[in-house]
Amino acid sequence: MKDTSDPIQSIYLTETSTDILKEHCIGRSFPDSVLAPKATSTITGEVISRAVSMAMKESGQSREEIAVAMSEYLVTEVVNRNMLNAYASEARKEHKIGLERFIALIASTKDERLVQLLADLVGMVLIPSSLLPAVEVVLWDAKKLLAQDQQQQAHEKLENALASQDLK
Repeated sequence: MKDTSDPIQSIYLTETSTDILKEHCIGRSFPDSVLAPKATSTITGEVISRAVSMAMKESGQSREEIAVAMSEYLVTEVVNRNMLNAYASEARKEHKIGLERFIALIASTKDERLVQLLADLVGMVLIPSSLLPAVEVVLWDAKKLLAQDQQQQAHEKLENALASQDLK
């Protein structure tokens, strides 16, 4: 049973709030064909390789252009097309993209799905900072509804207590 004293665990979302959050917070993510693991390898390595590959393909840039942009972002490191090919290959398990280069890839492709992928892998959701006020409204609505429920329960207890005194 959930602990209803914790408003975060007891969020009651209005339909409007839910629609806003679903539409704007979850955003784009990779299709299930990218996210689904194969039985023969680790979920994270293979999923990241497929996501890297798809993000680069759909970026509208060549891998050479992405490599140049990543190198510029990293300043002291040079990224080349062969490295990107290795990061995008599920077969090249020894060539995993590091965090700094993954961030440079995100910056270079502008693909928010790569950030959402990280959140998905640890059971979280990406929320753009521009929507934090919407989240605050939802949380305040949830707290208000929780307080109303608790008030209703207190009234019922009071009525029951008064009714039991009348019977004695």
